[in-house]
Amino acid sequence: MVQCFFLAGSIPSRPSSRRRGRPDRRTSRARRDPTGSSASSSARLSADKAAPAPPRSLTASYRDGQVLLSWDENAEPDLDAYSVFRSTTPGGGYIQVAAGIVPNQCAFRAQDAGVTYHFVVTARDKSGNDSAHSLETSVSVPR
Repeated sequence: MVQCFFLAGSIPSRPSSRRRGRPDRRTSRARRDPTGSSASSSARLSADKAAPAPPRSLTASYRDGQVLLSWDENAEPDLDAYSVFRSTTPGGGYIQVAAGIVPNQCAFRAQDAGVTYHFVVTARDKSGNDSAHSLETSVSVPR
């Protein structure tokens, strides 16, 4: 995978319970139902089969040897992260180049002069549902 790095000042502050690797207390506690069986609320969340909306307003630009990507943040309350896909062919052939992105922007070092890259982004919720691809955006790396 290509390393996606975050732009200075772009990482939004999130409540500590929503950071990756730290359990959300509201979803990790077990509780008893009237029959006496134990059921965790995280098990209830896994029943969520609704995928998030595809990210919107994806833009790409080239500056100082970097391809900069940004998109509108999804509004779903159970949003977990974004994944970025890249291709050198318009309309398909995408490979995943970054996953688990929390802010709605990132940058890549431009690798090949004279190449046009085509990008799409997906959103994933905490139940593991992935959105469809965003609309594609493209950027050409100058020679």
